[in-house]
Amino acid sequence: VSDFEESVGDDELRALLEGFGFSVRFAKVFRDRRTNRSRRFGMVMLYSPHEVPRAIEAVDGFVWGYCKLHAEKAKPRQPRKDGGAPTGKVFRSGYGKELPQNV
Repeated sequence: VSDFEESVGDDELRALLEGFGFSVRFAKVFRDRRTNRSRRFGMVMLYSPHEVPRAIEAVDGFVWGYCKLHAEKAKPRQPRKDGGAPTGKVFRSGYGKELPQNV
């Protein structure tokens, strides 16, 4: 679920789906690591996987506060083009240059 107000927390996200009649296992709003501000999207897991298509249909396009929500089923995470986190062998700057390591 995405595009909700920044003030929305885990409990409010859970309450939204429970208000539609779904049994929510957990709801999590993702936050910025440095600022702890909401990133305005979250993940909801329902007790019944059979309810997922109905929940997506109910929430997608729903206007909540001043925001029109977007909902979709989670997709598997794709590998990053740069290989993701450093492996410990070569560290590169944001400009592609190798950085010296004092290991």
